Amino acid sequence: ALHTVLLAFLAALAPDAGALPAAAYIQKGLVACWDGAENAGTGRHNASATVWRDLVAGREFTLSNVAVRADAMVFAGSATSFGLLSATDTAATFGLAANGTLEIVYAADTEIRNQLLLQSSTASGIAFGIQNATLLTVGNASARRYNFTSGTATNRVAVRYASAMPVSAVANGAAPTTTHSDFWSSANTETTIGTRASRASTHFPGAIYCIRVYDRPLSDAEIALNQAVDETRFLLGKTAPGGIAVVGDPYPLGEPSPASGPASLAPSPARPPPRTTSWPSPPSAPATASAWRTGPKRRGRRRGRTSSTPPNSKGPSSPGFGTPPRGTGSPSSTTTRTSPPSM
Repeated sequence: ALHTVLLAFLAALAPDAGALPAAAYIQKGLVACWDGAENAGTGRHNASATVWRDLVAGREFTLSNVAVRADAMVFAGSATSFGLLSATDTAATFGLAANGTLEIVYAADTEIRNQLLLQSSTASGIAFGIQNATLLTVGNASARRYNFTSGTATNRVAVRYASAMPVSAVANGAAPTTTHSDFWSSANTETTIGTRASRASTHFPGAIYCIRVYDRPLSDAEIALNQAVDETRFLLGKTAPGGIAVVGDPYPLGEPSPASGPASLAPSPARPPPRTTSWPSPPSAPATASAWRTGPKRRGRRRGRTSSTPPNSKGPSSPGFGTPPRGTGSPSSTTTRTSPPSM
């Protein structure tokens, strides 16, 4: 219910702006954000990129045989299709989240096998994978697993950690139940996406839209807010400010998503352009004194004399709308008088 209210609130803030930018996510404690739409830096998308750049400090996953979609990195489900973050950058991101939060948005192409989407360092304890189709295993050491069927839907999961161990999760807005413990082996000092660190098995065929890492546990309200932003960015088929095309699956979280593998990268259907509002230009002042000579002449203070300027005006060079009346300006202000052209 909170997520629905937040989504409606965000839509009301900018109904014609399309998808919200990545800057709309909770920023406090954010140490890394890899965003599929802004994959080359804030407000930038590079369809031919060979790295996936973090929006916080510019740390990059080096990509190998990964298709770059307009809103996601798409993995082939093989040992040669993956992304790698160095040990130094892992320590500066995932290494700070052993008592923090991992958020990930993804869509698998298949639900019939074990799939490891992300495996970080042993020190961080962070991993994220689908096990036996109906479980989420989210640690590098023996810890609780979560009952959740990813299917081929576009899903959004947040996992909170304490002392490098998962302690709670939120999947598509709900808290999944837990089951007996398990873990992913082969972790090292780097972070691998699209397969496990050893790249020996459990490869992921599908799309990763976004990975966010926080150095603190997010509250339920903060997780709900970020999910609402995710939906505008990756699930509603809109266009982000600045012209970033967000192809996105036009399905709510948890509903079937089209296949997202490299072989199925079909162009998105045409969408009407976002509505724009055009404001009329304010009327401009007349260019010459003769332009004021329209309509009946007005009597001046002296009998028989006419005025060529409208009331309360100093002529063509008088200040425009918003200028204070005579005598009300600041002591240091000056007024330049310009004589009208000779007739």
